[in-house]
Amino acid sequence: MAMVFVQAGLGILTLLYVVPVLLALAHQTGAQIVFALAVVFAHTVGVTQPSVATSAHELHMKPAE
Repeated sequence: MAMVFVQAGLGILTLLYVVPVLLALAHQTGAQIVFALAVVFAHTVGVTQPSVATSAHELHMKPAE
């Protein structure tokens, strides 16, 4: 969670200082770290994609006649 606040601070500073290259680079690197941490967190807690319904019964539809 702390990295999210660091990332927000870097973004604000990047705008306030009219986008100096090193600060912009730090902000982009922070975004990659936040994304990677979110992926690891989702994997750790077991977040999965919803399954795709494969039959008419699962879709609550009548089968074709």
